[in-house]
Amino acid sequence: MRENWSIHSLKHDGRQHRTWHENLRVPDELLADAHREECLLVLVNGRTPVTEADGTTWITRTRAVSFFKPGWWYNIVALPMEGRLSYYCNLASPPEVDAAAIRYVDYDLDVLVSPEGLVTIDDEDEYELHSERYGYPETIREAVRTGLEELLARIREGAAPFGDEEAIRRYLALFPDEQAAD
Repeated sequence: MRENWSIHSLKHDGRQHRTWHENLRVPDELLADAHREECLLVLVNGRTPVTEADGTTWITRTRAVSFFKPGWWYNIVALPMEGRLSYYCNLASPPEVDAAAIRYVDYDLDVLVSPEGLVTIDDEDEYELHSERYGYPETIREAVRTGLEELLARIREGAAPFGDEEAIRRYLALFPDEQAAD
């Protein structure tokens, strides 16, 4: 059964930042063992409408597999490109999950992992700017720092979902989208 979910990225003050409208949840019984054991929520999308804070809408060009887990101060998006995977990781509040929707606060810092394994921390300047503008409390700043350390350790160790290319490709095959470019 296909379950359509939406993903809502918010800013610290509660304003909508970005929404991905059409994401299909991978049923728990089809998750890789490591993903099921970690209680990961896995969503797949391709050519999904995205609405920005200003109301403009665009369509994604590539497919994506998104990983969320209660308690994580980050989320992970696997992106297939030319037969290989890269990862885009958002430092964000733990996800709130309800009625086929996921909501999280985007704390600006991103970690990019290239197909070759090169790790880049991005948008540190944006994080500092918004930290002051929105008045992130020290508890949030500490949680984001800890989340960044945990995420970098997960990448180094090849912990799920990093290094799970076979499972990610299986998820993509569950919901084929011939129009999306991978």
